[in-house]
Amino acid sequence: MPTHFQLFVVIAALSASSCPGATRHNPDEVPIFECTFGEGYDLNYDLWPDGWQRHFDSEHPQYVDISIIDDDSASEGRAMGVMLDGASARFSTPRIPILPRYSYSVHFSLKVEQVEQSDVKVAIELFDYEGTKLQTIHSKAFGSTDGWIREKIGPFQPQYSSVSYAVVRFDVARGRRGDLDAKIFFDDLLLTRLPSMVVTTGSPLNVYDDPSNVTVTCTLSGIREQNPTIRFQLLDATRYVFDETESEQQRITAELITEDSRTAHDIVGMKGNRVAGYEGKHTWYPKITESGYYRIRVQMISQSGDESLNEGERELYKRDVALVVLPPQLAKAKHGEFGWSMPLGRWPLTRDEVSQLAPKIGIHWLKVPVWFDANHPEDGEAIIQFAERLAASEVEVVGLIEDPTVPHSDQDKLNKPSLIASLMLADKSVWQPLYEHVMARLSLRIRWWQLGSDGDYSLKDFPDLPEKIADIRAGLFRFGQDAKLGLGWRWPVDRELASDKTAMVEMRPSWDFEQFVATTPLSSEALTDVMAMTPKSTAQRWVNISLGPEYKIDETLIAADLSQSEKERLLRYQHEDRIREFVQQIITAKRQGAEGIFVSDVFTDAANDGTGVMNSDGTPGELFLPWRSAASVLGGARYLGEMQLPQGSHNHIFQREDGELVMVLWNERPVTEQLYLGESLQQLDVWGNRTTPPTDGHRSSIDVGRLPCYVLGLNGAVTRWRMAVQFESNHVPSVFASHHPNALHLVNHFRQGVGGKVHINVPKSQVVGADGEVASTSEKWRISPEVSEFRLGAGEQFDLPFSVYLDEATYGEKPVQIDFEIEGDRHYKFSVWRTMHVGLGDIKIKVSTHVDNSGRLVVDQWMENSSGKPTDFKCLLYAPPRKRKRAQVFMLGAEGDKKEYIYEDGEELLGREFKLRAEEINGQRVLIHRFTAER
Repeated sequence: MPTHFQLFVVIAALSASSCPGATRHNPDEVPIFECTFGEGYDLNYDLWPDGWQRHFDSEHPQYVDISIIDDDSASEGRAMGVMLDGASARFSTPRIPILPRYSYSVHFSLKVEQVEQSDVKVAIELFDYEGTKLQTIHSKAFGSTDGWIREKIGPFQPQYSSVSYAVVRFDVARGRRGDLDAKIFFDDLLLTRLPSMVVTTGSPLNVYDDPSNVTVTCTLSGIREQNPTIRFQLLDATRYVFDETESEQQRITAELITEDSRTAHDIVGMKGNRVAGYEGKHTWYPKITESGYYRIRVQMISQSGDESLNEGERELYKRDVALVVLPPQLAKAKHGEFGWSMPLGRWPLTRDEVSQLAPKIGIHWLKVPVWFDANHPEDGEAIIQFAERLAASEVEVVGLIEDPTVPHSDQDKLNKPSLIASLMLADKSVWQPLYEHVMARLSLRIRWWQLGSDGDYSLKDFPDLPEKIADIRAGLFRFGQDAKLGLGWRWPVDRELASDKTAMVEMRPSWDFEQFVATTPLSSEALTDVMAMTPKSTAQRWVNISLGPEYKIDETLIAADLSQSEKERLLRYQHEDRIREFVQQIITAKRQGAEGIFVSDVFTDAANDGTGVMNSDGTPGELFLPWRSAASVLGGARYLGEMQLPQGSHNHIFQREDGELVMVLWNERPVTEQLYLGESLQQLDVWGNRTTPPTDGHRSSIDVGRLPCYVLGLNGAVTRWRMAVQFESNHVPSVFASHHPNALHLVNHFRQGVGGKVHINVPKSQVVGADGEVASTSEKWRISPEVSEFRLGAGEQFDLPFSVYLDEATYGEKPVQIDFEIEGDRHYKFSVWRTMHVGLGDIKIKVSTHVDNSGRLVVDQWMENSSGKPTDFKCLLYAPPRKRKRAQVFMLGAEGDKKEYIYEDGEELLGREFKLRAEEINGQRVLIHRFTAER
């Protein structure tokens, strides 16, 4: 083996050359370590790269063949080869001196053959001078490849100022079964150094209460250009410029820096104090005036030419940092369902920082791992203090009981940690000693416990599960603690699984809650279905909120040839879809009565299949404020129902713990809902910004769009009155010139007796002509009596009779407006909207139009009868000023009937209103269908 002197002379000599397989677009990227496994890297010809280390233990046996092999497809005809033979393998580079002030990238080539069970990964480990490992950055796991691929880790920045050297490690971890014939080849390893560009804010959590306090500092280190231009931009959540005027360019006067030479004795022959570049910093004060989620983009610009920037400019580096300015928080409910799950110790924040953040985000629950070594009781004391600080903010800690034989701090473990069943289903003598000291210290302070992390439902299929969980409970809580125990459960995906759950309910579970997680993320619609299908047991239902890959914001899916404004529009649409789906999942869980609503593994970026509430670096994600708003408004609230709104906005109404009613609503298109909801309304957008809706007389104007918003301060009596109003029948027979009896069902939700009058009004349908003129149809409804009076005692119910007389009405749904004037504690005037259906719903009519190649307008009519009794119809189609057309439908049944009408010179009829009149032969029904001719 060569000496360190020989090895690093080789490294120093090769550092000046570029790696054959590497592609470096950044001129400031400097190679500091390279290995192509050619003869120059194997000076003693033992087919092992000089200075490299191989790891041996029971999992990494010596019989696995790892050596330099000949490979004509490799860069120098040689590569590092691993022949697995069913086992695992690990080897690593020599120590490579690095400095914490720079950032780094690892480039490597890889070829994987016949790997099915094993994980192939590359990692870079960072150590201090004493050899303590401080940081590990992993690549993704690789499976079999189609020949050689080029991969990269980074750029990444050392997190600790004491970092002294790095080691690149190659890992092949055996799965449950070994890959006997697998072969893995590595080539063209290159570690490069890049200048460091660090962007920080004035808040350690990037969370502000006051927008005027926001500061952003850019620190540069190791740059080649002495006075670069730094551009700061304030961006919105979609990464587009929030305000073109709110940006700044600043030239940083940089100082010369040199590398630290304290490890020079380890690198004899290398230059210890060579000039490395320049460093400097600048602080920017963005003019943010209101709360919200923002991104700050910082670019380092060189004066050389890049078409994407201004003339003569070139972007050297770019960093985005997310920050949040919090709106005022609503009064927090004493009890709530919202929580975060933080398993496996992957916390970028300290316990103190988490306890400071928790009260600001509306949560009542926090799941954390609680195991500690019996030889370190101070760790248990720290957990207790953490739980007590959270309890002071009304946040309950849920202790995660995980397998302590898989340490939380072991970030190098490539296989997934053991599921909780592998531990808890063993004999009690195996797991009880592992948790005895934990329970003795913590169970008097922490009352809620979960077996396994979220998504671990390995206990679910165990036979005699209630008895087994009861046995586990007795083994954990041996001193009579009043503890609540839960476990993971998988959502049923079919009827058979739902039946299994029904059987489990009948067995009376011995646990207190079930954390439901789907194998793949559920949409809000799917979540509604599975919650409705899953029988409710005595155990609480805790629900996981997560977004599937279809809700990722991916700029690469947007066509490059679109205009900037069109790209921005599409990105905003994607962004709104994510937020709306996220909030709708929360609303679904609330409506279905979930006792717990959790985001699992909360510190995961949206870009890496995380939900996006928090980022992996501890900064707030794009869904931080939507989560906070929903949790603050709906925490502890009880679902009441929904009401029909004049513009058709979707809505759900909840009663908060303090008795206040709140409505969450959204629409597919921008609309303004004008109605009376209360005298002291407040509207919150999805970010939590609060406004007072304008009023016009007794009505308020609520602007509604695709993103959900919240309206607080609803008048409780009027809201409940609206929700209770029902017609005795929602169907009116399609029989003209005849009275059809009906009734209006009322309930008095005021605290005192009231009197008043009601007017039922059927607005005339509006149609748009070919010339754009808006006109009313000739429909005529008569409601008798036109105005009715009533008197109701507090809580009294009453049916108010009326009749409907139709002169002519379009078949199908018809909006109805019911106007109330009520005298109670004061005078109230408001409207209720309902829908009536003209016809019994057994006849369906569909019409489509198109212009054929001859310029004729073709009208296709489809009719269907689900009543089970065949019926004949005479059809008349009116298209003024053309003559009406006739058709006959005989014995209409469930199989349906199609008719076609042809109009010459069809272009003249486009945009005009048509009326189809279907008269029942030997019957009284007349069905009228109106439509507009389209191309």
